[in-house]
Amino acid sequence: MAPVVKNMECLVADFSVDPEEILPEAGTLESAKSYREKKAKFLLAKIVQELRSLYHKYIELKGKFDRRL
Repeated sequence: MAPVVKNMECLVADFSVDPEEILPEAGTLESAKSYREKKAKFLLAKIVQELRSLYHKYIELKGKFDRRL
């Protein structure tokens, strides 16, 4: 179980940075719609994918723990 917890800690560390550093800056003449379509939606989709993956790993870990009790 320790390797699973260590992997989760690494994942948390990867996403514990300041949001200002993750979200890319808008271009000089870039519109809000363009920024949303090209940069923000992509980042949001990536975050949702990681959250789903983390939730799935949580369910697996919880199931393993419940079976041991």
